[in-house]
Amino acid sequence: PAPALAQETMVLSANVVRSCNLAALPMMFGTVSILFPDASAQTPIYVDCTPNTTYTVAIDNGRNFNGQRRMARIGPGLGTFLNYEIYSNAARTQRWGSTPAQVVTRVAPANGKTTLYAYGRTTGFIAAGLFEDEVTITITF
Repeated sequence: PAPALAQETMVLSANVVRSCNLAALPMMFGTVSILFPDASAQTPIYVDCTPNTTYTVAIDNGRNFNGQRRMARIGPGLGTFLNYEIYSNAARTQRWGSTPAQVVTRVAPANGKTTLYAYGRTTGFIAAGLFEDEVTITITF
């Protein structure tokens, strides 16, 4: 006799939600001196979003803003600052900030991964020492 047989169909469903993650490495200017008062640096910002997601990336003005982004001296000599700026282009002409004209807008590619670069430049200095600031990077999607 032929074996008995029964069949059933099963419905599968999933709800894929848009999401984004980002990671940034420190921006290290290295040594600033009288010979190189306008030090330059760049660092990657890694973005991973659901494919085809439109997103914007903003960078705030940091902890020591006073009309200008500034790194504060750490250790002896507190109260002195080193001015700097962050740009979204290698020519350092497009300030990367948090206003609509200053954010970076992209669409996530098929694999979801994009590497953006933040380009920095110091502008003059007052005193020797170690200087530091911290900015917040925000992704909106």
